[in-house]
Amino acid sequence: MNITQNYTYNRVDDNELLHFAGEEKIYRSSDSIDPSDTRADKNPVYTPDFLNKIKISGLPNHLLWLKVGCPVMLLRNLDPHGGLMNGTRLQIVRLGDKLVQGRILTGTRVGKLVIIPRMPLTPSDRRLPFKMKRR
Repeated sequence: MNITQNYTYNRVDDNELLHFAGEEKIYRSSDSIDPSDTRADKNPVYTPDFLNKIKISGLPNHLLWLKVGCPVMLLRNLDPHGGLMNGTRLQIVRLGDKLVQGRILTGTRVGKLVIIPRMPLTPSDRRLPFKMKRR
């Protein structure tokens, strides 16, 4: 996916979110260099502000806007036996401070309520010259 496509998808997502009633909740990521990347770990160029601006396929943006009722798609396998796999679609039913509750919309577990906690993600895209973590 190129930058223009990513920007376009984000704009569509933002516009679609306006159609859902209720207040939106904004989740901010916590970004850092992966401690295992000893070459980049101490590089002063990779500040949290710099890392927050990275938008890459397979990683949620630094700012994630959600509303109850909106659809989302998982980007990672969380619990394959419980139906939470990469690509699973859910509908948000509750927004907490540290977790999100959703109802599964696809697969064999349709209708099941699940909790999605905050978790660290490492992008699989190898074009970055460093390893980062986004929580």
